[in-house]
Amino acid sequence: MARTTYATPRAQAMAARAWDIAKYRRPFSASDLQGFAALSVNLARHLVRSWIAEGRVTVVEKGGQGKACIVAVDRDWQPRPFDGPRTPELNMWTSITGLKEFTPTDIAAHSTTPEAPVTVALATTYIRALLAAGYVRVRERAIPGKREARYRVTRDTGPQAPVVRRVQVLCDPNDRVLTPVGYGVPWQ
Repeated sequence: MARTTYATPRAQAMAARAWDIAKYRRPFSASDLQGFAALSVNLARHLVRSWIAEGRVTVVEKGGQGKACIVAVDRDWQPRPFDGPRTPELNMWTSITGLKEFTPTDIAAHSTTPEAPVTVALATTYIRALLAAGYVRVRERAIPGKREARYRVTRDTGPQAPVVRRVQVLCDPNDRVLTPVGYGVPWQ
């Protein structure tokens, strides 16, 4: 089963909104999806085809000769978990996007596994890189000796972890953008 990816964050957001609406509907067609999710005809058809390929929906009635293909949401469908190697960055990114607010100590505690240990220093370094690239913001400033800074996610681009490369840019495999501090450069 293929996982659908989208070229822009706007398209990804529209697809997510359409799925949030569609998953509670009775059997529907692409033209129904177009109407209740306010999408273009082409995007609605593309989404229905991709959801069929992913297994999110099943075909109830085949289309053809002017008839619309009717699909129903598969209530047992679950998103496929990430099946790559668990790295410290991936563990930290999963923790960061799962928590509303966090400190480096929180991330180290929630991200450490036997295969990928995470220290507070490593979590601090990763969070600082995300902060410099605009993925997180400071929610509460640190008071030296009393409390750590608290952070909040501002840019969640997907399940794959943005990774700091040696040239000091943040590499995000979800939207294929390299982000040095302050601006974005398309990934080639």
